[in-house]
Amino acid sequence: MNKLAAVAAIIFLLQLSLTAAIEESRETIFGSEELLIGVELSSSFSLVPEKSDYSAGYARVNLTLFPKESSLQQVEFTKLQPTPEVTDDYLLFEWSNPGTGKLSYNVASDVTTRNAVVPITAKVGFPITNLDEGLEEYTLPSKNIDSDDRAIVELASSLAAGEDDLFLIVYKLAEWSNSNIHYNLSTLTADVTKPASWVLENREGVCDEFTNLFIALNRALGIPARFVSGISYTDSELFAENWGFHGWAEVYFPGYGWVPFDVTYGEFGFVDPGHIKMTEAADVSDTTTNYQWSGRNIKLETGRLTQEITLKRASGRTESAVSVYSKILKDVVGFGSYNIEEVEVTNLRNYYTVAEILHANTESLELIGSNKRDLLLKPGQKKHEYFVFKVDEGLDEGYIYTFPLTVVSHIVSANSSFKSNRDAPKFSLEEVNSLRLEEKEEKAYSRNINLKCSAENEEIYIYESTGISCEVKNAGNVALNNLYFCYDGECELFTLGITRSREFGFSANFTSPGINRVKVKVDSDTVSKSEIVEINVMDEPSVIFQNVSYPELVSFKEVFEISFIAKKVSSTTPLDAEIAIKPTKAVFNAEKLESSRKFTAELSALDMKEGQNNLIIAAEFNDRNGRLYSAEEEIIVEVEKPGFFQKIQRFFLRLFR
Repeated sequence: MNKLAAVAAIIFLLQLSLTAAIEESRETIFGSEELLIGVELSSSFSLVPEKSDYSAGYARVNLTLFPKESSLQQVEFTKLQPTPEVTDDYLLFEWSNPGTGKLSYNVASDVTTRNAVVPITAKVGFPITNLDEGLEEYTLPSKNIDSDDRAIVELASSLAAGEDDLFLIVYKLAEWSNSNIHYNLSTLTADVTKPASWVLENREGVCDEFTNLFIALNRALGIPARFVSGISYTDSELFAENWGFHGWAEVYFPGYGWVPFDVTYGEFGFVDPGHIKMTEAADVSDTTTNYQWSGRNIKLETGRLTQEITLKRASGRTESAVSVYSKILKDVVGFGSYNIEEVEVTNLRNYYTVAEILHANTESLELIGSNKRDLLLKPGQKKHEYFVFKVDEGLDEGYIYTFPLTVVSHIVSANSSFKSNRDAPKFSLEEVNSLRLEEKEEKAYSRNINLKCSAENEEIYIYESTGISCEVKNAGNVALNNLYFCYDGECELFTLGITRSREFGFSANFTSPGINRVKVKVDSDTVSKSEIVEINVMDEPSVIFQNVSYPELVSFKEVFEISFIAKKVSSTTPLDAEIAIKPTKAVFNAEKLESSRKFTAELSALDMKEGQNNLIIAAEFNDRNGRLYSAEEEIIVEVEKPGFFQKIQRFFLRLFR
């Protein structure tokens, strides 16, 4: 190869490396915190003469479907051809005296997307009483979102019955739509969008239909919801291409704004970075491309809008919003036996989140029911889900089998296992279910009873207790009998007349530091109400000494150093600390010992006795209540015995100090 050809090859390779897209995969798209995506939209239309005597004055295309800037994505246009009028809502392309034939337009942009989460940190009440101005349109029926259909109203009402938490209600509408509508790419629904009532009746559709029904269910309850059009990534085998046009929804939460829900993908309260938002509207039919033209004896024929997506960069790794832990009920069971696995899921965030739990299949083990569960978790909430299995009865009697179990939630997983052999106990389905502790969700049906609890002190030390007082009030029009007020396994029977109230009080103490949750419950055959009181339990302040440095042997008049680190090993901060090296006069003071702190003392052998000196590094400090604590560490420093003349010298040196 000559030099010119080699240079050309190097330039070509450099160009390839600069323009090549990164590999697309499920892990990259869904596991990255942020994506840079190249989006190119193209389409064309033709002006076709209908008679020989024709003319064309102008042609215009009003395009609303293109990536738009928002709080959840950033957009930079890289090419607009021809140059349009640019607004926040549309691009207006115009051709003057265009003539006949094909005319095309192209929109290219770089879009930065990320995990689109709108944190709902506190309960939003339902029903919505004061709707923000300008939102009424998103609560009314529209062409494809016929929220006034009787069947839709009845379904929405039944799903929301007794609930007063807006996020919980919207989640139930989304989960029902995702679980009960079959995704069907038949031409009947893929090319022509069907209204929500048709979807509910036929129980099938594509993303537009899923979203239409979900929005209609929300609007039937007076909850503002709108249709979002864009492009998304999927690795489903149903599609020839990974990227395609897609529809999802946004639901309005007072005080928080619009929150994304993709019921097709099962993403509730967020959408992954593979979603590129382009436009939102009250109805899917509003997200169209409009054409205008003027002329004589001429018609306009439109083409399809096509997209080309290039994944240019993926950065960061998304962190799981939940932790997952699993344990098996019985470590060993017989062939043909049932067993049950308890999965504990904890919300690590300070906002509502929905965790999708998937259970992997295991050979010779039948999973009873669905392997997919969705759990709505309030901020910091912990829940349990249960999976029931049946061991194959026809296993070889000469072996002991170990069954590994794996549950996955987004990017985290948990593992457990159990064994099975011929002689082990065999449990029926009824027996394992009887051992299962079902979580009983509180319903707003219990509005007939009000329960309010508060702690005397919401922050205490672990050696303290705090009083908790509760008031139970009958807010209904029927006397409530056989009520139980329960705390920590102790229950008291009582009755509440109409409008009557009853106060309860008890003392709570704790054995572990951190946020402790006290659950109080009022229960009967007809009502159930619970209240959680959170107490921040602080540990006692504690200090240790580290990296203590000192000479073990010093001469009779030597000046030397003792250094050490006083380290706080408690969560709480030691206050008013006094650290001394006893019996010397070295003393240090610290108002707050908030982490590790180094101290150095300069000492003289003249202040010590000859021979072995037992020195104590001692710390005294308080907690916020003024309670005194201490920590000590002993060291030994030996002062070398002086000779006769050195003793005389040492005497006078000490005398005149």
